[in-house]
Amino acid sequence: MHRTFNPRYARREPCKAHADPHGAVLIVVMVSLVVFATLCGVLLKLTLVERRQVRMQEWRQQAEWLAESGIERAAARLASSADYAGETWEVSTEETGAAAGVVTIEIERVDTRPNLRVVRVRADYLRHGVRSARHSKHVSVEVNQQSSETRP
Repeated sequence: MHRTFNPRYARREPCKAHADPHGAVLIVVMVSLVVFATLCGVLLKLTLVERRQVRMQEWRQQAEWLAESGIERAAARLASSADYAGETWEVSTEETGAAAGVVTIEIERVDTRPNLRVVRVRADYLRHGVRSARHSKHVSVEVNQQSSETRP
C-alpha cells in the first residue's frame, strides 16, 4: 500500500517569516509612545525653565526702573534742598496697596567738593512681600550751595 501525500493532513511548522506581526507592531508602538512621552517631558521642562527666566528678567527690569526712579527722586529733592540726606521710599501698587518695591536712597557729601553729592540707590522689587530682584546704582549730582535754612 502506497500512501500519497495529502497536504491537507500535513503537519505545518510555523514559519518565522510568516509569524504574527501584531506582537512586533505592539513593541514598535510602545517604544514610539515612550520616545514621544520623553520628548514631551523635555519640551515641557524647557518651556517652564524659559518661562521662569523671562519672569526673572521682568523682575530685574522692574528693580532697574525703581532704581532709576530713585535717582530722579533724589536729584529732584537735592535741587530743592541741598540738605537732603536720603530716605527709604516704599512704592506701592494700586491693586493691593502693598509695597511693590522699596528704594533706599543715601546721600554722601564729598569733602573736596562741597557742591557735589554722591547718590546711592538700592531698589528691591517685591513680589508678595518677598524680594524678587535688587538693583543698585550710584551717581554724582551737583547741587547749589543754598541750604534750606538760608533760603528766604
